[in-house]
Amino acid sequence: MLFLELARLAPGDRLRGHAHGEGHLCVVSRGGFRERVARRREDCGEGTVRVSRPGTEHNLTAGEVGAACIVASFPGDVLDEVGVNASPSLFLRAPAAAESFRAALRDEGPEREWRIECALYELLAQSARRARLRRAELPPPWLLRVRDRLAEPGARPELRRLAVAESVDPCHLARAFRDHFGLPASDWFRKLRVARVRNRISRTREPLAAIALDEGFADQAHLTREFRWACGISPGAWRRAVG
Repeated sequence: MLFLELARLAPGDRLRGHAHGEGHLCVVSRGGFRERVARRREDCGEGTVRVSRPGTEHNLTAGEVGAACIVASFPGDVLDEVGVNASPSLFLRAPAAAESFRAALRDEGPEREWRIECALYELLAQSARRARLRRAELPPPWLLRVRDRLAEPGARPELRRLAVAESVDPCHLARAFRDHFGLPASDWFRKLRVARVRNRISRTREPLAAIALDEGFADQAHLTREFRWACGISPGAWRRAVG
């Protein structure tokens, strides 16, 4: 029923136009890659989970440090059983569930297969829940206001302050943000800030150190760490790639 393998990609490796005959789940355990499926592009860093239906064609390019992934293949009807609407692929950040999967793989005891199966279904269930929430319910107005505040230039996110401003509990805000937008508020903010940097790097020749300070990073080293986390490569490598 379940086939598992460890896949490793060297820096810059590309897999073009390939597909899998069964349901497919990929957990990024180290590094990252950029994936294109249909018209969608996703930056998949450590802790990203991708679930795909059988026959989904996709392309991916490994980041500057390459990527290590745990790949699971299983009958496509499993996705229907657990209610995953991956059309054609569903991406989510699920570092805790991904770590459970990694821990199950490291288990050398007699219950290893049982732990792997449970971890797989845990990831699929989380994927199904996320897909249902996105499809069935729009974010409430107060949550959209929180997102808009985080998107303001120079924003300094403080979860408790944002929650107080909207008269909601911080834990409720954290859960709602992750469920509706697919990422914890902190990761969403980090990715947005890196996206602004990426845009400036692509359009200008400003020094990276100046961009880092202007966008609220402590220094260029801080920017580099965040950029690698979000994009899988350094800001300098991105600048060279976009010319």
